[in-house]
Amino acid sequence: MNPLFQATEMLIFERQTSNRLCYFDNFILNAINAYKMKGSKANKNKRFIEELSPIWNEYEKGEYEKVFLEFMKLETELEAVTNDHSEHISHVIQEFLFGYNILTSCKWILKEYHYISGLADSRSDYCKLLFSWLSASLFHDIGYDIEEASTEEENRISKNKFWDFLSARVTNVDQIDFIDNSAQDLITNIIIPEVNNNTNNNYIFENFIKLFKRKDDKFPYWYKYDHGLISAIKYLSELQKLENNLGPRFLNWGPNINAALAMAFHNIRYKEIKMKISCSNPKTLILYLIIICDEIQEWERERIDFDIVNIKNPKKNIKTELDGIYFKDDKAFLIINHICELEDKEKEYTNELIKDVINQKKSYPIDVLFPDLPRSLDFNEDEFIQKTKFDISESLVYPRDIITSASFVDLSNIGFSIGEIRENPKFQAIIERNQKIFGTKCEKDILLPTKPHPIYRIYLEHRINNVPLLTVVFPF
Repeated sequence: MNPLFQATEMLIFERQTSNRLCYFDNFILNAINAYKMKGSKANKNKRFIEELSPIWNEYEKGEYEKVFLEFMKLETELEAVTNDHSEHISHVIQEFLFGYNILTSCKWILKEYHYISGLADSRSDYCKLLFSWLSASLFHDIGYDIEEASTEEENRISKNKFWDFLSARVTNVDQIDFIDNSAQDLITNIIIPEVNNNTNNNYIFENFIKLFKRKDDKFPYWYKYDHGLISAIKYLSELQKLENNLGPRFLNWGPNINAALAMAFHNIRYKEIKMKISCSNPKTLILYLIIICDEIQEWERERIDFDIVNIKNPKKNIKTELDGIYFKDDKAFLIINHICELEDKEKEYTNELIKDVINQKKSYPIDVLFPDLPRSLDFNEDEFIQKTKFDISESLVYPRDIITSASFVDLSNIGFSIGEIRENPKFQAIIERNQKIFGTKCEKDILLPTKPHPIYRIYLEHRINNVPLLTVVFPF
């Protein structure tokens, strides 16, 4: 079974045996047990979501289960008509569990939201935080049906060429704009004020919306909207419906606003906007978390037909598995194994993965570490040569002969001698191969890790065909 589900079960059992009770835990266990039952991947996902319905009902949002199940149908249809669309249902479920384990493990968060021991009921500040995360993580990608609408249109047009002996299908030729007045009101009244409070800008709708839409090169009459913003609007529009029926207590509720903000900006590194996102700010904690979790969660996202539609794309033509994961109160460890079945594509894929890490390093204050190279990239060469011992707690590198996909051990007392490293024939090759990563600096001031020390770190080791390539460290 997926190690993330097992780790989640273990953490919940540990809390229950130590009498640290949380309102969410039993429902999460029920969802995992439902997922483990035999059936197709789609049915497993559906059962998982259905087991969460008591949580939605507790917070008077029972309709959101129906919204998500409709999202599952849209995703199935979208995957059928677009070749490059990755799987998203399992993605958001596993992203939810990944972030949930961080929120329930990080000692700083537990203290800050008053959940050190005892009971966290549904109305506690801590459970409101968990509900905000549940909403943001599960719904942040539902807007893809709109972002990919022009691709669907392109495919409909291409079908006309195939059925050239029949009358052509009618396609949309008029101006297409998916933002109507009601959506504009939600953006103007809910999202923009939160953004203006967090930036030095004074956005109004006209200049704000330009950050999220672009013309499509193939369809000059078509706007391509960012799926994050569309997801946030959909979430808020459902809240508007609830307010119309039950009264004004949903749109201005903090956990809902924080969730919507996280959805809208979860891929902020592609936007020309300067925001200060930190964990110490309650309004941006969920946003910070979803940015990191979304960057990390890439396992088990292959389409069923991935080896057919993506045969020319080395980044797509792989299987990605989570080989191991472990959560502690100040850090998490995980290993992702990228299985490249086409041998002639392995080097090409390796280069693509390194490019991805370089782009992450340009946007986020991450560190990158390498097997057989026990030092932080922040050390200069002189410091490296002068050291005779490298303690793991300092260098944060996992030697490949100690850590495996099946076990995580305390490496704090293990050191390396400089002679052993210099004798390694791969030493210079590692430096040469990853020289671009060494020289890459963070160019954006988006994520602000907690000072003087991060409250949490995530260590993500990438392996290609079971061989460690590099470890990316994400600070909180």
